[in-house]
Amino acid sequence: MAKQLGFTKVTTATTGNHGSSAAAYAAAADMQAAIFYHTESPDVQKNVGLAYGASVISGYTSGGL
Repeated sequence: MAKQLGFTKVTTATTGNHGSSAAAYAAAADMQAAIFYHTESPDVQKNVGLAYGASVISGYTSGGL
């Protein structure tokens, strides 16, 4: 849907599987992805995002994610 609307990039904040899925779908649609993970998210989740070519950003949030 995002690509059909003319977007070229997607982003999301996640603690795991949602980010992996977003990265995979972005790659399948030939789009860029930036995935924000909580610092305490498992490295395996971050590595999946990287494997799909997403930019992976790790840090704390003020909202307690």
